[in-house]
Amino acid sequence: MKSTLIKIEDIKIKFFVRTGINLENVKCLKDLYESNDPVNPIKVTILEDKTYELIDGRHRIEAAKEAGFSTIQAHVSKNLDDKTKILNAVKFNIGGALPPTLSDFEHSIELLINLKLSRKEILNSFPLPISITSSIISKL
Repeated sequence: MKSTLIKIEDIKIKFFVRTGINLENVKCLKDLYESNDPVNPIKVTILEDKTYELIDGRHRIEAAKEAGFSTIQAHVSKNLDDKTKILNAVKFNIGGALPPTLSDFEHSIELLINLKLSRKEILNSFPLPISITSSIISKL
């Protein structure tokens, strides 16, 4: 997938699947940006007003801003529904350099519950084995 250079100020962060920012990860990414080493593009969806909504890359955005960048490389997809945005964000994080924590998974499932998804829908779509997802849902 081809990436596009977009303005950081045009990116809206409406949700996140992590419970917080890992400052050590931001520092490491900042060092990569400052050394001009390649950093994977963030993932955004384009909105009707031609701005972007972040799907994956909150740490990279923070690092790029700290490194003094006003633009960032991004993979841009068409406007997605909220369920797809959340599930994609979880999937991208699972395969990323900083795996999600149990708290991150719980938070993500709560986001889906808040969207009024049924237990069955969450079990069938969440990117973890059904037994693990069921266990997490039962604790919420």
